[in-house]
Amino acid sequence: LVNCSAITVNYSDPNHKLRIIFFNTNSSSISNTNSNINLLNSYDNTIADNTFSLSMQASSRNTIQRNIGSINLQDAHNNSIIGNKGWIELLACSFNTIEGNNCSGQGGNGIYISGTCIGNSVIRNEVSNNEQSGIRLRSGSGEYYPNNTIIIGNNITGNGFVGIEHLGTGFYGIELDYSVNTLI
Repeated sequence: LVNCSAITVNYSDPNHKLRIIFFNTNSSSISNTNSNINLLNSYDNTIADNTFSLSMQASSRNTIQRNIGSINLQDAHNNSIIGNKGWIELLACSFNTIEGNNCSGQGGNGIYISGTCIGNSVIRNEVSNNEQSGIRLRSGSGEYYPNNTIIIGNNITGNGFVGIEHLGTGFYGIELDYSVNTLI
């Protein structure tokens, strides 16, 4: 869907072969699908009740809720990621809310925030039994690193490396390195 508005996608592909792509699509929704989803330069959409992997780039003010599968945001801002199950990754994303998700039992990190990420909130998530870190804040290339991150009320237990890690070796319960204004 390219340059669309007010579109509703509600379709389950029996062969799991379709990919749903929104490009410059706004004020639309995707629900009850089992297809992988890409949002590019799309705003004010709702992605709810899907089984998928979601990739979002340069998209803002979207609501992602009650989905099952991985969520990857790049250069995406002011999004709400609420009540999902699967790992969540933010790369160069700011002012997003990650709340009430179950990011447990993943092969990597439960929640991964990297690069120039400003003002993200990680609130009341279940982040347990992941192979790597529960929540990992990491710098990108050079001097680009997460700052003004809020991490409140999360259950972070039994992860392979550490509960909360920022640019470390993984030998600490909580490690912050090159972090600015992080509230835990």
